[in-house]
Amino acid sequence: NNASTEIPTMKLRTASHFNHWPALLILFIFVLPPFLTAKAKAQFTDSDACILVINEDTQVDLQADGRYLKTTRAVYKILGVDGIKKLNKRHFAYHKHYNRIDVKIARVIKSDQREVTVPEDLIYDVSSLSLSKMNIYDENARTKIIVFKDLEVGDTVDMLIVETGFNPPMKGAYSEITLFQDFYPIVQKTYRLSAPVDLKIYYAMRNGKADFS
Repeated sequence: NNASTEIPTMKLRTASHFNHWPALLILFIFVLPPFLTAKAKAQFTDSDACILVINEDTQVDLQADGRYLKTTRAVYKILGVDGIKKLNKRHFAYHKHYNRIDVKIARVIKSDQREVTVPEDLIYDVSSLSLSKMNIYDENARTKIIVFKDLEVGDTVDMLIVETGFNPPMKGAYSEITLFQDFYPIVQKTYRLSAPVDLKIYYAMRNGKADFS
């Protein structure tokens, strides 16, 4: 495992033959080795590394018709004051016609190991923030917002988010871009995509390797 500052990126894509969109298949497994090599460490001062990505683990279970269940567990450590500003609100966009977002875990683990769960009244469901900025209104375009109050340096933010895709925009198709890089140091990131073995795979990668099973 040779860590590198050039973190792999992975892109899944369908192939287009006019209106024919085959479904994607497969089980991808990407495990990112420790990000901070000696060379990389020199690029991060205490003020730069305000957040440490301890782990991001995503599992996508894909069906032949394009429906899916995507489960993501994300754990972040706040290293500096700027990290509080960046983690006090987390946004998750979705569209009511195609998918939904469920927050299964949203909590803060304090430096003394106390666990503080985000109450339901601090989890908001609002009109799409990105569309609102463009003066576009779509009543089905939504953003779920988790508000983490009273964060402190040393806190760990822990989230488990489940996205359910129940009505694919293109039947039998699924696509996603996953970046194995961030503005902050990453300890580990894992992405897995599983589907029926008889579905075709169309994918492109940069600076990385996929494991198949």
